[in-house]
Amino acid sequence: MKITKRQLKRIIKEELLKEEMHPLDREVLEIDHNYGKSDAYSYLYDALRMVDDGDAQEAMMEFEDLEQYGYNTEELLDVFDNYPGLKDKVLEYI
Repeated sequence: MKITKRQLKRIIKEELLKEEMHPLDREVLEIDHNYGKSDAYSYLYDALRMVDDGDAQEAMMEFEDLEQYGYNTEELLDVFDNYPGLKDKVLEYI
């Protein structure tokens, strides 16, 4: 049985979604899977704008840098690791 690259990506993403992860991660990866990384970026960026604190502003600047130099959705989610508690704050506004 041969698996195409697209099928492999889909299988990997489905397995990642099954793992124990933060609800924000799960939601954003679903958006990426169904609509694409630009929609995931917009979703997170808009939510960060609503949080309105220093960590959110810094994360937005990191997002802008990633957008300028190329990114994938996992890199966007990795930005949140630098700011403890920010995922929960963002989740409140979604």
